[in-house]
Amino acid sequence: MKCTFTFSIISVYETLKYFGLLTSIWPIFSKNRYLWVFMKAVYYFILVNYLCVFIPLILMTLFNINTSATVTITAVEQMIIVEAVYNLLYSRFYSDQFKSVVKEIEEFFKNSSPKERYILDRYATTRTFFNIYIAINYFVAIMSFNFGQLFLKDRPYPLNLWYPFTIKSQVIVVIIYIHQVIVITHTLILIVFDLIVQIFLWTLAARFELLQADFKKTASEMDLKCNIQKHQYLIRTTEAVIDFTKYMILKVFLAVTILVISSTLQILHRGPSTIIVQFFFIMKIASMRAFAYCWAGHSLAEKTGGLARSIYNSYWINQTQRMKTNVLIVMQRCQKPTVVKISGIISSLSFRFCVNYFYMIYSAFMTLRAVLEVADPLETLEYLRALSRIWTIWPVDSKASWKTKVYHECSIWIIITNLFITWLTLWISVCDSYKYPVIMANNLATLMIATDSCSHLIFYRIHRSDLSITAASAFFCGALILNKRFPINERYPFSIKSSLAFSIIYAHQIFSIIQNSTIIMIDFLVITLCWYAGARFNILGYKMKLVENKYKTKTIY
Repeated sequence: MKCTFTFSIISVYETLKYFGLLTSIWPIFSKNRYLWVFMKAVYYFILVNYLCVFIPLILMTLFNINTSATVTITAVEQMIIVEAVYNLLYSRFYSDQFKSVVKEIEEFFKNSSPKERYILDRYATTRTFFNIYIAINYFVAIMSFNFGQLFLKDRPYPLNLWYPFTIKSQVIVVIIYIHQVIVITHTLILIVFDLIVQIFLWTLAARFELLQADFKKTASEMDLKCNIQKHQYLIRTTEAVIDFTKYMILKVFLAVTILVISSTLQILHRGPSTIIVQFFFIMKIASMRAFAYCWAGHSLAEKTGGLARSIYNSYWINQTQRMKTNVLIVMQRCQKPTVVKISGIISSLSFRFCVNYFYMIYSAFMTLRAVLEVADPLETLEYLRALSRIWTIWPVDSKASWKTKVYHECSIWIIITNLFITWLTLWISVCDSYKYPVIMANNLATLMIATDSCSHLIFYRIHRSDLSITAASAFFCGALILNKRFPINERYPFSIKSSLAFSIIYAHQIFSIIQNSTIIMIDFLVITLCWYAGARFNILGYKMKLVENKYKTKTIY
């Protein structure tokens, strides 16, 4: 059943305004002197709190510079504090631009028609669900930092700090603990400022979509002139918003780079489970923040670039020569979409930039990890062998007991049968969806995964000494979020009404999908074996360089 719950753009905007005032980043329009003094006091109180945490973090890094685990932990915490301080200072240094953008947005909301409000609410609904998911993850991360030290014996406080004085009094311990909890909770400023910037970009994208509808209805020179004036005004407004937000966007991507790399290194360090949970959520939130910005920028670029097509579809063919000329000029202007960009750094904030960005930071992470630590070859091989045995892909030893061999043989045929059932129902779904190219492409992609898994498992059954490669899959959570009954788009030749049948089919699909995930590990195993073979040839070459006489040559061979 499709979700019909919607968000009002006004309610979303007012909520952000409330949290913006709470975190002292929203511009103050009131002329009340007492309110202004109070907000100033709150602003400086928050700023001093951040500085009182940032200095001990620096000291902790300096005194543990040779410990990679401590350095990555403090790097993440420092980056969060620096980002929060940057947001506070940015909201003050660019307060005039902030106020002008807020005034323009509020004026548009106030004078918007029901049709415009409908488009704005649609944008608010589609984007707010994703940002609520980010906020939930951020809340879990805050709780894990505030109360995670209850499960860590060597860490009495939420943050990894070093104070230049001894802490023996219980009162001081409580004060420091409460102070750190307040600072961590107030880092909500990061999400609030992100949403403020994004709602500006969403609103502009919605206004360009409304302008597209107006251009399609153009029937006279007066309508065209009015729409051209709207277009020019929107371009000026968009440039003002981009000029205000571009350094904030640049800061976000720099911070996300440090947070993702440091958090991933900390996760792979194999520390306490509490630390792993904390930094997993930090990495997840940082990645989603970057994607949310790219989504907003892509929507804006898409709507501004689509104006030319809307103008072309208007009633201008049989109009006057002057109107035709004006239409062609406007169409030529619309060939250059208004995009969020920073010269030399971000060419265009879009999905393409998002993909390139994540490719870059994860490449940097792999390089940094190779510099910081060297993996033990035997440990890596044992890890891959253990995972292979779980899914009965690793060959059974000839000296193994008959029970082990029977279990291995039965497991293989159960898995093959299970994947074959999935493959058959997927093939029926592909045949039934030939009229819908998008659904058919989705079904074909899933069918290829199932086909690959079936063929390689059967190939392994025939050639036990060979190992195969299939693709990993993570569809089983998608049905919980998307408007889908099951993780895989399968067509069954019978109706499914019983809850028991529904549960059995759902569990069967989950098992099939998880089985496909084993093949990433097989890929790693094959690549590792190739690396080891190359390394052994390098060792042989090194020994050959040390040969001094024919007797040593015989020893090598």
